[in-house]
Amino acid sequence: MKLSKILPKTMLCCLFLFSFTQGASGQFLKKLGEKAEKAAERTIENRVERESAKKTDEALDGVLEPEKKETKKQKEKTPSPDDTPKETSSGPNTTPNPEGSISGEDARKSITVYSKFDFVPGDKLLFFDDFSNDFVGDFPSKWNTNGTGEVVTMNDSPDKWFEIKPGHNVSYIPDVPKLPEEYTIEFDFLGIGLDSKSSTTANLAITVGDENTFVYSGNQVQVQIPINPHYGGSIRVDNRVDGRGEINSAVNSDIREQISRQTHVSIAVNKQRYRLWINESKYLDIPRIVPVGKGI
Repeated sequence: MKLSKILPKTMLCCLFLFSFTQGASGQFLKKLGEKAEKAAERTIENRVERESAKKTDEALDGVLEPEKKETKKQKEKTPSPDDTPKETSSGPNTTPNPEGSISGEDARKSITVYSKFDFVPGDKLLFFDDFSNDFVGDFPSKWNTNGTGEVVTMNDSPDKWFEIKPGHNVSYIPDVPKLPEEYTIEFDFLGIGLDSKSSTTANLAITVGDENTFVYSGNQVQVQIPINPHYGGSIRVDNRVDGRGEINSAVNSDIREQISRQTHVSIAVNKQRYRLWINESKYLDIPRIVPVGKGI
């Protein structure tokens, strides 16, 4: 597994935390079930709270503002001129709606898309590095590179970061053991020195392959995250199976706001399935992209 970058005339301060964890299928499904159960409980609690608040407000209105309540009742009883039945002509927008239906602008307003942060980290730690055992100014001891870099601190914070130096197609490989079929990856990165003059192609590539080398693996998956906060770009994803590319696509994702601050990346690999979150938003969920039985 390796990280690489294409960062002409830029600097990236990357990887405060990088860890791999493994979770068995049973544990994975169990945790998903627990999360679903908790989500249902939260939904019920929220509904009860809303209904209770509504009833409480109505009761308080009756006690504190009785004249307001009477006025409201009178308005409900008194028909307005607009309530008078009117003749309607035939046409696409004049047909009365069935009782309880919503149309037009009200229908557009009522459509809301919901999602959730369903990343579940594994329960067996395979690799972890927060650079606490490395000296500031040194290259981190658990990594290898064909370029250069060093451990640094930021402002007055005691936390250590791995500073990746500017370069082209520079790779950084952690000393990770052989990965199982199911595992997760998490790390943070922070962009520094990236401005409107930086290359629009600046990206951070995350590659999982069957070889920990600086060349392309015969079997691998690579995701390229654009890291220029002034360029929307796309998240690119491709794979290679026995040296042959099968998937090569770009997901239109304007993540400038996401990467304008410290950014957390979460990845979950479940056999062939590959999912990626940036902060708590899911950007990739590809069911069959990881080569199976190829040592990845």
